[in-house]
Amino acid sequence: MSASEWDAILNADSSGGSVDFLFSNCKNFFDTSRSEIKRDEYISWLCEKGILLPVDPHLYPTNSKTDSLSSNGSTSSLYQANGSRTDRTKVTTSKEDRKILLFSFNWITSRGLLRPPRALISLQAWLFPLTVILFVGTIYSFYFGVKPLAVLLSQRSDPLTGLSRLLIMLIVINLISVMISILLSYSLNIDDQKLYLRLKWGFLPRLAKEQNSKEIKQRATKLEELILVAQPLLVRLYLVVFSILYLYIYTPIPDTSPYSRLNILVAIIQGALASMIILLIPVRNTPGRRLLEFFGVMPKNYLKISVKRTFTTFSHLFKGQFSQISLSKSDINSLLFLIALLIAFTIKMLILYNILIPNISAEVPQFAGHWTALIVRIALTVLLIRFLYLTFFTKLIASRTSKKTDELSIRATPQSYTLGTPDEPLPNQSLGAANSFLHSLHFGITSFFSSKIFLAFILIIIFLFPFRASVTGSANVTEGESLDIRSTETAVVKQIFQAGPSSIIFKKGTKILEMYSPTLSSQLSQQMQLISKLDSDIRTQRTLIQSIRTGSIKLEGENRDEELQSAYAMVQKVKSKITSLQNQIKIQNDQITKLRGLTKSGAISEFQLQNLLSSQEALTGELEGAKSELTSALADVTIAQRKQKIDQDVNSEEQLSKALDELSSAESSLKVGKIALEALEARISKLTLVMPFDGVISSNTRALLNRTVTPGETILTVKAQPLTQTNALIPEYDRARVRTKLPCVLRLYSVSDQEFKGTVSSISPSTVELDGLQYVELQIQLDDSLPTNFIGSKGYAKIDVGYTCILLNLISPITRFINVDLWSLLP
Repeated sequence: MSASEWDAILNADSSGGSVDFLFSNCKNFFDTSRSEIKRDEYISWLCEKGILLPVDPHLYPTNSKTDSLSSNGSTSSLYQANGSRTDRTKVTTSKEDRKILLFSFNWITSRGLLRPPRALISLQAWLFPLTVILFVGTIYSFYFGVKPLAVLLSQRSDPLTGLSRLLIMLIVINLISVMISILLSYSLNIDDQKLYLRLKWGFLPRLAKEQNSKEIKQRATKLEELILVAQPLLVRLYLVVFSILYLYIYTPIPDTSPYSRLNILVAIIQGALASMIILLIPVRNTPGRRLLEFFGVMPKNYLKISVKRTFTTFSHLFKGQFSQISLSKSDINSLLFLIALLIAFTIKMLILYNILIPNISAEVPQFAGHWTALIVRIALTVLLIRFLYLTFFTKLIASRTSKKTDELSIRATPQSYTLGTPDEPLPNQSLGAANSFLHSLHFGITSFFSSKIFLAFILIIIFLFPFRASVTGSANVTEGESLDIRSTETAVVKQIFQAGPSSIIFKKGTKILEMYSPTLSSQLSQQMQLISKLDSDIRTQRTLIQSIRTGSIKLEGENRDEELQSAYAMVQKVKSKITSLQNQIKIQNDQITKLRGLTKSGAISEFQLQNLLSSQEALTGELEGAKSELTSALADVTIAQRKQKIDQDVNSEEQLSKALDELSSAESSLKVGKIALEALEARISKLTLVMPFDGVISSNTRALLNRTVTPGETILTVKAQPLTQTNALIPEYDRARVRTKLPCVLRLYSVSDQEFKGTVSSISPSTVELDGLQYVELQIQLDDSLPTNFIGSKGYAKIDVGYTCILLNLISPITRFINVDLWSLLP
């Protein structure tokens, strides 16, 4: 709110005017952002800011204030004075609070001095097609041509773009753009021109001017208005085209001027292109948004409309009112627009926090030693958070508060208002968000950011903010490790693959030369023959074992079963014969008994009886012979059983045990033979010399061909890659904080503008004493090896050892002195 608007409010207060009278006086001083505000919206905004307070007539009688305004119907109002003039001038919007007036051109413009011709605006419109063609052609040739000039300039020894140079060029480009816009507006007889300084994102300086869109629309044609809207983009087009053309004219003779001129031009090109991309993003009051509004592509206040549409859709979705959700094309476009803006905002925040702020911190002069970058980074981060809160969150809370105020004003019964101060408590019937938790929280945070406590808060954050701790030590670049390769056998150099000495870096495992040893070759041949014989013996024994278990020997043992069965059959046969003979003798005995009785009676003759007795004697003889055969058959059975047991059990087990013993012996001998063979092959493989690491050959290898070398004799010398190694000395009291594989950064006095990154590869167990102080030696392995001309360079190395804070770093030396040095002096 401007001072003129405050004067209008005071005039309405002193004259006793109504709300309509107040609004009609104040609207003359509205800027372009509030040109379309309605009366009720303006009154609600005054209530929200605590400037105008609705009052119940019963609490504030109309005759109780001498400076109150009389009421007029339904729009009657009461006003109360709002403090002194100094207090009133402090009530400003968030945008005005971040602007600093640098210069006012009113003295010059009011007198019509140096007014540029109006035809310059129209001339730019006619030259616009040619400018675009030149811009596209120069950009393509500069970055994407056959031999792009950007690549050529990037090979210069000096760095092209430091961040500080780029930021300075952005400010210069911004100044040129703003001054040209002021001059063109001045050419349209718009004399009230002011130059302001604003802090973009809370810490980046940016120049700006007041843009009176109403006067431009009244005094300029459509074409002139379009050129004025697009003027920041056109200025950057001109700068890019002129800078690239100048570089193409200048670079054929680059040695006639220092490189700094090239650096400035390249920084202008990059800064102009970067700012063009930013200005084309259709957010807030950028030329990209204004051009879209000018051509009718994007409606005015499209962001607010999109937020309202999306909020309405999601509120119906969360409340389960699916029937009221109607996703039209405009709703989808609004949602996509918000998603795109959110993505762009997120990318911008990531770039600011992860790229811009760290680089600014790194390029700030070291006013606080190696903690300077950390202090600056923390301070810029806090300023960024403050800016985001005061800009975005304040608007969000204000919009929610305004909406709630409008809803309450509809239901409010008081019809009178009074001018109040933020320090004055609101009545119970007051409207606005002062009673809400959100408004109270917002007011507290805003007051905190604006108070003196904020400085103490920043200091506390700076001293207690955790960051990566480091151990610093002196560094020295020395010559890399060298290795003498000696012969292990008496051999003859047969072939040389790589000639030395050479500066070519050979990879680990590259063949250098090959030797031949007749002794080892003969031993290798004998060992291979022995292994072949053992393999043959093992196969024979395995065949024998197979035969014993399942082969011919086992089948031969199974024949004893058949012999035993045959003996059993013979015994059975003899037993059957004996039984038959015994039956026959028994029958004949009965017949003899009967015949004897008949012979006595004279029924038969004696001769018949004698024949029968003779037959009985013959059967008895046969029976005795059969019994002898039975004894012989039983003996055969016993013999067959014994042979079966011998052949199938005892003999097989003896043969199998013998075969297994011979097989085990042969396998043991084979293992020993293979170990001996591997040992011989390892000795022979050592006759082929390879690079033990990445490095170079430093000795002469040409004179080694066909030469006989003896064990222990030096064959060649190699040096490891990198050809240099970096050692660092750190204080002994930091030994416990350092371990291998920790990252570190190295800076050397010879190249102070470069950093070399690496890791701690080894830590010496012993200490080094220098000037009476104890140090621990570390070896650092760099990611990119240093050339040999860096040998002897000195500098410092910083080793990352974890997290700490500035306060802890300040206290730790004092604590160490008290705990060790002072303790040692105590009794």
